[in-house]
Amino acid sequence: MSADINAPIQACTDPRHTGARRVALGCNGPDPAEAEQPAAAPVAPEETPAFARAFRLIQRDGTALDGVEFTRGRPA
Repeated sequence: MSADINAPIQACTDPRHTGARRVALGCNGPDPAEAEQPAAAPVAPEETPAFARAFRLIQRDGTALDGVEFTRGRPA
């Protein structure tokens, strides 16, 4: 089915009518999915911890391994 170029513009406000469904239903007005969306609030970057974090890995045989995670996320 092809869209008639002489058909009057039908405003389609149903958000489910997008893409091929819009063409099949004859919706030839502006696509509500493409309408300008309000700008999202900027996401603040995660705060870097001020101190290194110590941790201890305990193996199955009971041996403990001490480590540290530095502020940049790198373990040692």
